[in-house]
Amino acid sequence: MEKWLGIVGFSLSGAAYLFSFLLLLFTQTQSRQRTMLALTFGLSIIWSISFALQSYYEFNLFQVLSAETLRNIFWVGILANILRHDENILTLISGSRLRVLISSLLAFSLVAELAIKPTSQTYDIFLIIHLSQSVFVLSLIEQLYRRTEPVHKWKIKPLCLGLGILFTYDLAFFSDALLMQRVDESFLYGRGWVSLISAPLIILTARRIQSWSIRLYVSRDILFHSTLLIVSGVYLLAMAMTGYLIKYLGYSWSNIAQYVFLALSCSVLVSLFLSESLRNQLKVFIVKHFYENKYDYREEWMKFATTLENNSETPYHIALTSMIKPFGCERGILFELSNNRLLERANFNIGANDYQSLLLDLSRKSIENQWIIDIDELKSEKSNTPFDFNRQDIAAIEEIKYIVPIAEPGSFNFVCLLSKINSSNKIDFEDRDLMRVISKQLSVFINLHITSMKLAESQQFSAFNQMSTFLVHDLKNVLAQLELLSKNAEKHKHNTEFIDDAFVTIDSAGARLNKVLSHLRKHRIQESIAETTDICDVVIQACNERMSALPKPVFDNKFQDKVFINADKERIKNVFSHLIQNSQDATQSDGCVKVSRIDREGYFGVSIEDNGTGMSEEFITNRLFKPFDTTKGNAGMGIGAYDAKKLIEQLNGYIEVRSEEGVGSRFDVYIPTE
Repeated sequence: MEKWLGIVGFSLSGAAYLFSFLLLLFTQTQSRQRTMLALTFGLSIIWSISFALQSYYEFNLFQVLSAETLRNIFWVGILANILRHDENILTLISGSRLRVLISSLLAFSLVAELAIKPTSQTYDIFLIIHLSQSVFVLSLIEQLYRRTEPVHKWKIKPLCLGLGILFTYDLAFFSDALLMQRVDESFLYGRGWVSLISAPLIILTARRIQSWSIRLYVSRDILFHSTLLIVSGVYLLAMAMTGYLIKYLGYSWSNIAQYVFLALSCSVLVSLFLSESLRNQLKVFIVKHFYENKYDYREEWMKFATTLENNSETPYHIALTSMIKPFGCERGILFELSNNRLLERANFNIGANDYQSLLLDLSRKSIENQWIIDIDELKSEKSNTPFDFNRQDIAAIEEIKYIVPIAEPGSFNFVCLLSKINSSNKIDFEDRDLMRVISKQLSVFINLHITSMKLAESQQFSAFNQMSTFLVHDLKNVLAQLELLSKNAEKHKHNTEFIDDAFVTIDSAGARLNKVLSHLRKHRIQESIAETTDICDVVIQACNERMSALPKPVFDNKFQDKVFINADKERIKNVFSHLIQNSQDATQSDGCVKVSRIDREGYFGVSIEDNGTGMSEEFITNRLFKPFDTTKGNAGMGIGAYDAKKLIEQLNGYIEVRSEEGVGSRFDVYIPTE
């Protein structure tokens, strides 16, 4: 059994070094260190095969020790030249005389092994030669590690560990053989497994040292799934052996116990592999210990581009998804900071909590400082944020862990709020860099969307203005003809009946056409004339103008106060008049339209509420304030609500809409007074 374990160990060691040799063989860069390492791997293959054959055919051990000496010579050469051309790291061996002496001793050892016939009298000589080689290599490893600058020790640490394990075992093996005057076969067969263990450590150093030029790319997904398969295979093998042991005991219930045990083992395996937490921890472990970078940026960029190409969601949902995906967040929300408010644009697995009041100030500071905020860091006493904050205000925030700004100066301000990231245990500079890069790309993406919307609106207004120009021109011609007809009718003044009818018709047509022209001209884009305006008086005037229609608006006596703002009086009156008219149009003549004053610090608030037909959430979101979209057919132009919203926002105010189909609607208008 030990013999076959030895053969398998040496064979696997040879396969590992063959794989390493092929990696070096197919790399493009050439260097002396790389060439020496490739030759050493080749000699390690020969060494492994030689000892595997020796174990199988059981010929004299000393016949294959010359291959080991040759391999050791090359390891000494690598240790002597490993970092000679790196100006940042101390050279291990600098004196030419010392190099000549070392080379001479190693060459003498090789010649002695080849020249001396292995007999019982020369037994000790072979053992002393290889024992000396092990001691010498270990001293070189110690000197290399000790004299390397601390900042560069991470490069050579795996190599020192791998060779240290290999030659320490050799030291113990040859010491035991020299003392006991015999070779312990168990000790010998273990050398192959020790060599196999050292191989991946040496490869790891080959990746870290630039001059060795091994750049092996293994996909994170492939490594992750391969690890899962290996772990599951080892687990099932262990469980099968345990089940066999239960059966081997020979109890009467052993067969039943074996089957039940295997079933439970498979259930445990499935439950573990379905555990998202375990999978995330395994991914973090693999990335941390096998990759220089936490993220595969090429893959992340491809996923990001694919997400942006999704046309089934709104641009804001796409932006939120693009920020969430790379970090594996379970929850997130996208807010727009507008007029000192947080407006929700997209939501992912977060309930309707009052994040606005808790996170408004932090979001503003995140945008102003272009700083990615870590909520847990703010809660601790080691925060190094570039702004002041009140730690008590954020104590209640639990779901949200990070605030990422997405802003375009002078254009828009967004923040993306994320829950705990699952790509790592703790956010570091690499996470922040990736968040920052995605944020910059999303700012371009959102800016493109907003610009496209503005362009579409501008094109609609351009078409509307062009249409108005033609209409005004045609209507003027009709008006001119009618006025001319009125003048020519004076010739028929003797026909009193004709004259009376003609004048009535002409006057009526003239009044109607002038009203159409006036209506069209009012909706042209004009500059507002700002003036000091009593907003309470404006609301009262708007209500009085709408008294001629049913149901008549009812307003309270709170509008008797004097509240002044700087605005275009006529336009602001049209806003309230239009909103009241909309409520009247949506309500039966025996219904109710109520205009009320709202008390809110820093704002003049007006509520216009009715018990009419109401609106759906989808209509409010997508159509209510969309220009040239009307439900009134030819009776409306679809521009009143849009114009009202734009004017209120120009005054740094906002309109809130609440409605329920079949119950009624409520429009709350807030205009800042400070």
